[in-house]
Parts: sequence; C-alpha cells; structure tokens
Amino acid sequence: MRPLPRSLDPLPDEPLTGFLLRLAYRLDLTPARLIELTGLGRFPAIHELHLPDDIAATFAHAARLTATEVRQLCLSGWQDRYPPLDLDYRHTDPAIGHRYRANPSLPPGLAGWLFSRSTRYCPLCLADDTPDTGTPVIGRWRKLWRLPPVFACTDHKIMLAHACPGCGTALHDRANRSLSAIPSADRRQHPARCRAHARRTTAPCAAMLTDTPGVAAPPDLLALQQRLLSGLHLRPDDLDGDSDHRPAHEFLYDLRVMTALVRASWPLASHATTSPGKYSLTRHITELERQHTGGRNDAVVHAGLPTQSAICARLLAHAEHLTIALDDTDLITGLLLHAELRPAWFRYLRSAVPACSARLQALLEPRLREHFPPPRPESRTSRRSGITRRPLRHTSFVNTAFGFEARHVPQIFDATVIAPLAGLVGPALAPRQVHRFAATRLVMAAENCSARAASTLLGLPVHAGAHATAQLRHWAERHHRAIELQHALLEIADRLTATGDLIDYQRRRTALQHWPLPETEWNTLVSWQFDENIEHGPTFANLGEHGRLVASIVIWTQTTHGDHRATPLLHTPDRHERARSLAGAASNVNSLVKFRRASARWTHLLPVLLDYSRVLAHSIDVGSDPFVPQSAKW
Repeated sequence: MRPLPRSLDPLPDEPLTGFLLRLAYRLDLTPARLIELTGLGRFPAIHELHLPDDIAATFAHAARLTATEVRQLCLSGWQDRYPPLDLDYRHTDPAIGHRYRANPSLPPGLAGWLFSRSTRYCPLCLADDTPDTGTPVIGRWRKLWRLPPVFACTDHKIMLAHACPGCGTALHDRANRSLSAIPSADRRQHPARCRAHARRTTAPCAAMLTDTPGVAAPPDLLALQQRLLSGLHLRPDDLDGDSDHRPAHEFLYDLRVMTALVRASWPLASHATTSPGKYSLTRHITELERQHTGGRNDAVVHAGLPTQSAICARLLAHAEHLTIALDDTDLITGLLLHAELRPAWFRYLRSAVPACSARLQALLEPRLREHFPPPRPESRTSRRSGITRRPLRHTSFVNTAFGFEARHVPQIFDATVIAPLAGLVGPALAPRQVHRFAATRLVMAAENCSARAASTLLGLPVHAGAHATAQLRHWAERHHRAIELQHALLEIADRLTATGDLIDYQRRRTALQHWPLPETEWNTLVSWQFDENIEHGPTFANLGEHGRLVASIVIWTQTTHGDHRATPLLHTPDRHERARSLAGAASNVNSLVKFRRASARWTHLLPVLLDYSRVLAHSIDVGSDPFVPQSAKW
C-alpha cells in the first residue's frame, strides 16, 4: 500500500470518520476512494470503534500517521474510562471481517449508552475555522458527540443537534443502505454537509449542517454537563491523563440505574425535583410504553438515553438528583415501590447493581435478597439408573416490599380497592377483565413470575391473565393512558395493603378446591326456609341437586372473593356430560350475586348463603393446616 502524497494531522478528540471526511475533501477525493487507498476495506461501523492491528498498521502507513495517532482516532481508545466502549473486539465475521461482542465482565445492556449508528453535533464547532489548535480546519467532528451523556457544547454554550436541518434524518445514520460507516461515501462534498438520502431520492440531502441555529443551553444544563464530564473523567484534562477510572465507572453505573428508576417510576419521579421539561419527558416515556409488548425486555427499563439533547439532559438531571438524594429514604423507597410493579425491574437490578457504587449497593441489595430465592441446587444424575433428577423450582419467594404476598390477592377485588382502575377504564372493558388484569399484575410483581404462572396462583384459567393484560395494554395504547394505568395499579396495591389484616385467599381457594355444599347442610337450609316462608315451601322443595350446585358456587364466590366462572365445581371431570346444568348454574349465580336479580326463592335464600359463607371463611382462616371443610356451625 503506497502512502498518500499528502495527509493531515488529526485534531484532538477527532473521530476516524471526521478525519476521513476532512482528508477526502482536502485531497478532492470521494470518501469511498480514500477508504480504498488507505486499506480500510468496506469501512464498517465497527472500524469507527476499533481498527484491527493489521488494518491499523496499513492505514497508518498509507495516511502517514503514527500508531498512537491511529489509536486515538478510534473510540476504543477510551474503553478504559467509558465502560460502554469496553468491548471484546477479537471476534471475526465472514461478512464484514470483524465485529465485537459485549464484555462478559461488565453489566449487560450498555449498548444504549453509545451512539454507534448516528451522532450529535455542534453547528458552531463545524463552522469554526480556527479551533484552539490555531490551525485552520474545515468541518471538525468530535468523538465526544458519540457519547449520549454529552448533550451540550461547553465551548459555545449551546445544545447539540441530532438531526439534519434539511431532511430531519439522524446524522451519519446509514439507514441500511450500506455497510460503510460513512453514508453516500461515493459523493464528493463538504465534511459539514448532510449525507442522508432525503425522501428516498438517489442524491444525498447535502444540507449545510452549520446553518442550524444553535439553541442556547440553559445555565442549569450547562452546569450539569460540566459535572457529568467531570464525573465520567471526560474533560480535556482527563482525556490526556491515566488516572484511576474506577470512580468514573461507578458514577456511570449509578447514573444508569437512576435513569431507569426515573422512567420506571414516572410520573411519581416528576415530583422529586422542580426541574422543567416534564412534559417532554412524559412524551418520551409514553413512547417507550407503546414499544413495550409485554415481553421480558421492558423498553422503559432497558432503553438507553434518547437522541434528542433536551430530553436526554432533563432525564439525566432527574437521575443525578436521585443519585445525590440517596439518603432521602422516603423518596427513594417510594420510587422503588412504584418501579417494582414492573416485572422486568428486579431482573434489571440483579445485573446492574453489582457494578454500582457501595452506597447504592447498600440501598438496593437488601431488596434483591428479599425478592430472589437462594440458588437452586444443581441437577444430579444417578450413576446406576442414568436418570437425571432436577429439584423442584422454588416458588415461595416473595417481594415483601409491597406489604402483601401473592396469596393475599383475590380474583375479584372490593369496589373500594379496584376503584382507581375501574374509574380509569370505565365501561370500555368488561369488569371481569379489569379485575383479572389487576390481580395478575399484582401477583406478577410480588412473585416476579409470568402471566401464566400468576393465573395459576390465582386459580384462574392459564391464559386468563395474559388475555386480560393484553386487552388493558391495547386500551392504554389507543388512548395514551399507559402512565395512568401504571399509577392506578400502584394505588390498588396501596389500598390492598391499607385494608388492615390481609386475607389468605389462596388458603381459602385450596380448602374449597373439591368442596360442594354438604347435602345435609343444604337440606337444613331448604327446610329452614320452608319453615320461615310457608308460601314458598313447594318451590324450595323443588330446588333439588341443581339448587345445591348453585348454592355451592355462591358460597365459594363469596368466601374466596372469586370469579364464579373459575369455581372448581364448573371444571369437574364430568363437566361435558353436565354442560347444560353447569351453564344454567353459572347463569343463575351471575344474576344472583352480581345483579341481586333472581326469583323469589333465591331472594330469600341469598342472605342465608352469605351468612354461611362468612362463617365458613372464618373457620378456614382460624382452622388447622391443612383445613378440611366440615359443616359450618352457624
């Protein structure tokens, strides 16, 4: 590879892409031709982060640079001070030659704290022909603009822009048109012009990025930017030194956890500070809620920093305030309780907390120990039989931070408890779905389990919880009420805890799993009603076995606070042969319990059945374990 006839000296904090754009413009070449002449191959995006040793040596020889200068052009030169850049670059890929993997020694999910496909920019820096080096330059790009925590230019005191003023496309976004890190590399144009293809045209936009009017950065955000650069060891003085970067790493990890806490506990976190910009943050979090489809990767918890500088700055301002206010136990505990309603929150903490500062670990590790069970013993294979015995999955762990456990959650809530969610949804959905959604989400949060597992713990059909969750999510997405929905769930959790002595509904459901109203008790009820209501005597006498089934379902519904459609009596092995009778019984129970609308005979029986259910519930709650239902003494 022959050296170029002329070259340029790299500027401080200049990325490899910016150097290639400046050099191509100076030599009157297209970036693609310059990439070919310097031995960079296709110049994939990975090469902007790190150049393999063989390619780096070839490029240094062709561009008349030293090995140190080439190393400083790549972002991997900062991998010791900025953890998202600390990647494993040793792997190869047949398509592009090289790629990278996450460092297994670091917490997962750091990719959102690095702009690998686009960049921010300062229009005044791009237009400055005489920077601090005193050498005239054209279109100076900076490596710092690739880091999401850098949202303002401290030299010109303006906010960084993230999109082209002409086409609105993110800067240097390849948009899947090419593997090259430089879009439209076959075009010869000024380094400060946009290279995105506007509106699917064949020619790039070519708008001058220096024409963007700079937005003055508020003084509080400028001060925040200075503190972030200092805490991350990214000031100009720090970039030239080799000081201990462990405090900077812990500062970044603390900031990352607090950023996730702000989003997961929004809008409650909005009251923690008086910082402006709450409306823009609400729109950002609502958009993340729309992206969340209910899987394990909750976008609100796991997303990186937004590209818009103003929104990113306000989010980091809230996170920094919480990092400083860790001693305010009431504030942090309230936000954590709100965030813990999201099933993905504890999984996120388990991977993120070990890398945080000792101060934050001391606050969060006790909650993790309460939530997660001890490690499961390993599977063992018998040498004699060859059978592998796996221990049963431990499912008794509970998140006690809520004040209740999964066994305290009923299938149907009292009207005062469900009121926040019922008032929010209104008549848009069936009340049964509203109750099932609330019960499923509370059990999922308390047990850190799936919707299917929560339905099983509640005694509901296995798909009932997931179906109700999907319906409520779709409603919230259509009406943009995702945040209000989360707030209503938190209010229901508070009201359930505030009811006083919590009831073990799971114990009641287990005790009545195979329980019908004893025939002797049923005959006693009917005979008693016959004595009190002589005029309805023949009617009571004709209720028969069907009447005993309806009475059993009514008592089960009232005792367990359950949904009559989920009673075990309607799901017996012979349910297919008794389908007509069971359907009629369910219909009678629905009219009797829900609407208090039935024939005269059931109107007279209902108060007695309710009294019977109260006595039966008390006997289950105070009875021995396991409780064996007997005739209630009433």
